[in-house]
Amino acid sequence: MSKRKSNRTSLLKHRQEYKRNQEIADRVMLRNAKLEQLIQQEENNELVSVARKFNISWEALEKLAQGLLPGSEASFLMPIEEKEETKHAT
Repeated sequence: MSKRKSNRTSLLKHRQEYKRNQEIADRVMLRNAKLEQLIQQEENNELVSVARKFNISWEALEKLAQGLLPGSEASFLMPIEEKEETKHAT
């Protein structure tokens, strides 16, 4: 009868690797949360910069943004230039 090898060494090694991986994953998740905050702050700064550059009031910016939301009506209409052919066709 042969003696069965114990898998305790392998089990211990896998548990250690799992723990290391979990620690890495936790650090990555914390870093991603911080990056998410930084990205949002930088996007907000960009919006403020654009609004100031074009001298847009907060009220006008809000109306513009609301008009761009899906399902909402545009707060302004862009004029569409007619083609020369269309103008003279009638």
